[in-house]
Amino acid sequence: LPAGSENDWTTTFHIAASEGDMLMLFELLNHCPDCWEMLNSNGQNAFHVALLNGHEMFVSVFYEFGFCNSLVDEADNEGNTPLHLLAASGNRVPQLILDHPSANKMTFNKIRLHLT
Repeated sequence: LPAGSENDWTTTFHIAASEGDMLMLFELLNHCPDCWEMLNSNGQNAFHVALLNGHEMFVSVFYEFGFCNSLVDEADNEGNTPLHLLAASGNRVPQLILDHPSANKMTFNKIRLHLT
């Protein structure tokens, strides 16, 4: 269920991702297997939220469990995909996801930043 106000809300899964709580994420997935696809009021999936909060280790976990297939190219309300956030973070983990076959490396955000 969404939590917050009418214009600014999130989900339990997003909160767990923002806190880097992998145990809670897996517990939530046990009860609601599709909750990893939900978006918050900013159009962000849990992958966006985890990266915005400095939890780059989620890249490996999301990649390992196959969540990257649909989340990696999903743009938020600003046009940023999780790949944009990884590129902006300066972290070395992005190579793992940039090698992912479904990743669209020519995606532009609203300020025309692309990933190549």
